[in-house]
Amino acid sequence: MLKKISILSAIFLIGLVNIAAGVAPVKSIDEYRGEDSKRTYLFLINNQQFGILESVYEGEAEFDGIEAFKFEEKLSFDYTALGNPMKIAIINRHYVNQDGSYIGTELNAAIDSNYQNLHLKQAGGSIVGFFDNNGIRQNINIDIPVRFHSIDNNMIDQFEAFLAFQGVDIGDTIYDTVFVPQVTQKTVFRGVVDSYVGIRYGDLFDSAYQISFTDPAIQKAYFTKDRKLIRVDLETQNISVILSEDPMEQFTPPTPAFSFGDFIARLPYYAIYLLIGGIFSIPFIRKQYKKPDIYIALILGGTVCSLLTVIQVPLQKWYASAYLIPGLKEGGSLYFYGMFNGLISGVVQEALKIVLIAAIFFIRRPIKTYDRHRSFLRTWFWYL
Repeated sequence: MLKKISILSAIFLIGLVNIAAGVAPVKSIDEYRGEDSKRTYLFLINNQQFGILESVYEGEAEFDGIEAFKFEEKLSFDYTALGNPMKIAIINRHYVNQDGSYIGTELNAAIDSNYQNLHLKQAGGSIVGFFDNNGIRQNINIDIPVRFHSIDNNMIDQFEAFLAFQGVDIGDTIYDTVFVPQVTQKTVFRGVVDSYVGIRYGDLFDSAYQISFTDPAIQKAYFTKDRKLIRVDLETQNISVILSEDPMEQFTPPTPAFSFGDFIARLPYYAIYLLIGGIFSIPFIRKQYKKPDIYIALILGGTVCSLLTVIQVPLQKWYASAYLIPGLKEGGSLYFYGMFNGLISGVVQEALKIVLIAAIFFIRRPIKTYDRHRSFLRTWFWYL
């Protein structure tokens, strides 16, 4: 009984540490988006799609002789199904520094038969460039501080970048001034991180930080621990923007960049894990630390855990693709299909645990090693 209470307490405390950790701000784009990574966002009003944004991070590029990092964005709106024949198509090349700060914009837009071009560049304490509307050109020169972020209208990937560089944790207040290239003006983003919730976006589910914004518009954004903006709701307008992705991408998240600075920043969390692990290991280890069986079990246990990635994970991917996702699309119960997904992990882990215990028994013969008077079953349950 004491062992069970200790294990549950350890799991609970470690879970609290993990939740409290929040999402640390990134220092470079590569920490949250890999080169050639793609984001696709769907715009819906009253659950009817009317727009799509496709964003590709292309990595290093040159813009007007400046070394930059480039996002290629394609945005289109079709209001025909909503009773308005207007169509909008935008191709935007968004240039930033590695720290996410704004460098420039090359935007081409077609609004029905009206064609517009916008070219902007950060130059010291100014934004310079021009706006061309069907051949009528207007020069632009705006005084603005250096090293600022931009979030252009409807460019949800830029909103995601802003949050990634801000960092997010429950109770945080987000307040910053950003530049909006399409209107060549600054605006304030103000919001509060309310909670950590489960949220549906399209056919997928995830846990995310819910951020309630009051400026520049009343909206709720949902930002995950792996730094993805998966949903934005403008409730007063009945508009939602959701991230569209292959369901299997949830099971293969990108490997984030990890620097020495990140290691130093995480040292307090490592220390807490080690402290909790050490405290709750004492009742199990006792005086056995001098015996080699403990270390053999540690090595074999690590080997068995590594097998989960080549046995359990592929099985769960197969099940999700073949049964879970199709079942949910047809209106099936998440709890019903989720139960079998959990059953796979339970069966695989318990089977590997039995293999581990059998290996230890035949390698070290624990009945002879620890107590000749113990039965095989008592020794078996001692390891369990």
